[in-house]
Amino acid sequence: MAAIFCIIDGMTDEHWSETQKEMPCWNQIGQQGAVGLLQTTPSGQLADSVGCILRLLGYTGADACRGWIEALGCDIPFAADDLLLRASWMTFDKRGCSTGFAVSPLKLPTREQGICYYSLGGYKAMLVLQHGAPILTQLRTCAPHQHFGAPVEGLLPKGSEVLTAYIKKYCTAEQILIPWGPAGAGSLPAFSRPAVLLAGCSTALGIGRALHLPVLHPNGATGDVDTDLSAKAAAALQAAELYPLVILHINGADEAGHRKNWEEKKAFLQQVDAFVFTPLLQSGHCLLFTADHGCSPETGGHLQNLQPFVLYGTMHRGNLGILPAATGLQLLCSRV
Repeated sequence: MAAIFCIIDGMTDEHWSETQKEMPCWNQIGQQGAVGLLQTTPSGQLADSVGCILRLLGYTGADACRGWIEALGCDIPFAADDLLLRASWMTFDKRGCSTGFAVSPLKLPTREQGICYYSLGGYKAMLVLQHGAPILTQLRTCAPHQHFGAPVEGLLPKGSEVLTAYIKKYCTAEQILIPWGPAGAGSLPAFSRPAVLLAGCSTALGIGRALHLPVLHPNGATGDVDTDLSAKAAAALQAAELYPLVILHINGADEAGHRKNWEEKKAFLQQVDAFVFTPLLQSGHCLLFTADHGCSPETGGHLQNLQPFVLYGTMHRGNLGILPAATGLQLLCSRV
């Protein structure tokens, strides 16, 4: 018997109680096993997938490494003294306020003025500032998905004239590239348990590589709502034959929330319940299902709320209350 830890990125929101009613497997697991809430975002901090997922896996103090994690997840080359940034193409209205994500309007040069540009598809991109790590302490950025409706001028990075000039050069009348999550090359201690991580999005893949875990990208895994959920569940069950712990990350709910599309998010979570939770429950393995953070389809931003979990196949029953983020994994593995 193995343990399967399923993290549904951005699962909860203002409508969670309504969505949960139409997730029969989630509810069945909660009735037969244990439930509770996990504190994935410390008080006063913004919810970010990297920090929240790492806290679920037992790591703290690693919130300022987003660019490095994304570079690892996307196989982007970098040097020890490079500055790494995630970036998002954003739309803005006539008032200059951000309105949502946009597809890259043009093909940027792959290298210009010491800046390397990498398209990650859709609205996502990466920037690598060669030899730029020394400015990390003075650079200030904003995660654009936390500031929908804000003036884009206020979302521009501060502390690098080269970076600001680069952004303004490729700004159009309606779209702009906003870099965020700056980081230099980092390091984290290897994960303490024999495990494997399965994911389709670069963030989760990068976390697995940063923790020196075997990483699998299942066929059809896209990191969005069009991901092949049945294939991901099958891959997780196959991995459970080889590893005592399988970490399965599913990202589509977060993307739907960023698009401010509650119906899309709700439908996706119902599919997760049917095509992931159900076959995993039938497998007989120990299970933990939870979220890293919430994502609001009302604002498009992340939420700092407590994250519900369901735990199955262990000695624990009933409502376990509010627990630190890493306690869920400890409870899951206590009998495995």
